[in-house]
Parts: sequence; C-alpha cells; structure tokens
Amino acid sequence: MRLHALAMTLLLQLAAAQFPGPKVTEIENGQEVWKAQRFEGDDEVITYTVRDHGTMRPTLVYNCAKAPSLCKTVAKHFGGSVGTGTYHYDADYRIRQGDSGQRKSVRRNDNCPSSWIDGRCPEADQPRFYAGARGFADALMYRGRNADREPDDNRLAEEYTKRLADGSVKTMHREIGAVLSCDEWPAASWIEGGSGGATYCSPIGQGCGRTRAVQTDQNWQAQAHNAIGIWSRIRSPADRRNADTHDPEYTIFKFDFRTVDDNNNGYATWVEANGHKRYCYGPDVGDKSDCKPAWDDDPAVPE
Repeated sequence: MRLHALAMTLLLQLAAAQFPGPKVTEIENGQEVWKAQRFEGDDEVITYTVRDHGTMRPTLVYNCAKAPSLCKTVAKHFGGSVGTGTYHYDADYRIRQGDSGQRKSVRRNDNCPSSWIDGRCPEADQPRFYAGARGFADALMYRGRNADREPDDNRLAEEYTKRLADGSVKTMHREIGAVLSCDEWPAASWIEGGSGGATYCSPIGQGCGRTRAVQTDQNWQAQAHNAIGIWSRIRSPADRRNADTHDPEYTIFKFDFRTVDDNNNGYATWVEANGHKRYCYGPDVGDKSDCKPAWDDDPAVPE
C-alpha cells in the first residue's frame, strides 16, 4: 500500500509539472487540492485549494431536446450514454486572456486544434439544430447560392426552390448564420479538459455578410459555462471576487453535471444550485420567472 501511495504521489507530481496540469485533484492534509503551473513555462508549481460551495454547489445542465449536438459530445465521452459527473472549474483561465500560455488555451488546442475541422463535418449522426426564426433544421452544408459548389467553410444553410423563366424549378441555398465547429468534452475551462477528450461537430452562430448570426447549441453552452464562473465568484467572500486577481485559494471550484431530455422546456442549458435554476439560456426562455440568480431560501453570501 505504501509503494502504491508513493507511486501515485510521484505521478501527480509529474503531472503537475506538465502544463496545463493533472486532470485529477489530490488530498493534502485533509484538504482537496490541485497542483499546476500558472502559465506554461513557469518554474513554480502552485497548490490550489479546491472550493466546494456545499448546498450551493452549482450544477450545469444540458437539455438534449434543445441542444442535441452537445449531448452527442457528452455521450461520446461516456462511451455511448449521456452520463453525469463532478468536475472542477478553473477560474484562472481568465488571467491574461488570449495568451497562448493560458491553461484553457492549451487544453483547447490539444483537443480542438485549428486543423480539427478540415473535412470532418458533418458527423454521420449529425442531429438537427435550432436555426433561429426557422426553428429546428437539418444540418445542411452551404454549397453556394446555386447549391452547386463544395461545402464552404462549414457554413450551414437552408434549402429553397426558385422557379426559372423556362418554368423549371431550381434548388437553391441560403446561409443560416451558423457553422459547424469543434465541441469538446470535458471543456477546456475545467481541469479535466484537454488532450484525450471527446470531440464532435456542433453548431455555433456566425454571421457572414448580410447574414446575421443565430444563437444555437454552442452559444448557449458557452453562456452556461461562463455562468459557472460567475456563480463561483458570487458565492466567494467579498474580498475574493476580483476575477483579474490570481488567488490560489479561490481558483478551482467543484460543480456537478447532468442532462435532461425535455422538449417542453424552452431552456437548452442552465446552471442551478440549491434546487433552483440560476442562469438559463435557450431558444424559448420566456420571462425567466423560474430562473434567477437569487432566491428567498438561499443561505447568506459569504462576507
């Protein structure tokens, strides 16, 4: 047992020294911690305290009925079924945004490099997606206005017909305002993200010329993932809420994940805590009377 424990310790130390750090935490003096370099190339390995908000621990939820491609990525990660789990949000990715040495940037490049998309999309089982005012649509690749070119930049289109002067009918393409892009699971902003994760072609809004971007799967996903960080800061002591300050005591936060498949729910993604929805995103959010950051039965926010 001692040899096994020593071997595990050595493996964790090695992983901590390899940027962007290990995908697992460890227990040190009774406290869950995570050890990693702050930036790529740093000599120092920092010990981060893992924070758990207890009953106010956030849960990230995907609604497979409204954002089906996200659940495809998750199912691929879990070997065919949509699973649940507990993950660790790395709030320090906000430091030096856009820097290639960020932990988040390195994780994403490991899993979704710029070359990933080349000739990969659509997937064989590519699901329908929400295409704005058009409602749910098939993931049809844009092949030029006359629908006679090779697919262009993974842009998505809708098909329509045009009657020509000779009375014949021609199939045409119109851009929707979305493209297929690399979705990854676990996400790059979590310590579990990066190399070895699952990837899948998922739609994200992107305008082109006069075509305006639509909000769809990856847009709602990004908003919900960002909300985990917002919630973690809100539930931290007042003097520790500055997102631009590196604080090893308030950088790594635990959160849970689950999925639902509810076509009657207008939300595609949301973050909940203590039995209440807090931040909700999707095609039909209504007045959000059932989704708000604060509820009457919430425990006091730490001072």
